[in-house]
Amino acid sequence: MDPSPNPLHYPVDHIGIAVRSIEESAPLFETLTGERASPRRSLPEHGIDVCFIGAVELLEPHDQGGAVARFLAAGGSNLHHVAFRVENVSGELDRLVAAGFRPIDRTPRPGAHGGLVAFLHPRGTGGALVELIERARPVSAP
Repeated sequence: MDPSPNPLHYPVDHIGIAVRSIEESAPLFETLTGERASPRRSLPEHGIDVCFIGAVELLEPHDQGGAVARFLAAGGSNLHHVAFRVENVSGELDRLVAAGFRPIDRTPRPGAHGGLVAFLHPRGTGGALVELIERARPVSAP
């Protein structure tokens, strides 16, 4: 029996790991994934620096009052979030809020890869911070 594809099933895009130091953590994840770390990128609006190693996003806080810094202070380096790739982040956010999920972001915002993201609060997802990510679409040549 071949089940029909579920249009609401989205693949995991990446996992975010909060770390105290990207430089100290990157070699471990490079070894685990067999991938090279992307260049470090600063996201001052979020108080973090990030780099990607395959499907792992390392998040290092540079704003000690920010969410990632508070997360690290509460429990050390750890899984920070799971990101699911969606076709339309606004539509999925509306659908999930209507289904009873609690949003952190009421409207999507720019993400690290240039697309749009929105987060769901862990209190409504069994304790996991969930990111919905709509990748930026390449600009077509005229």
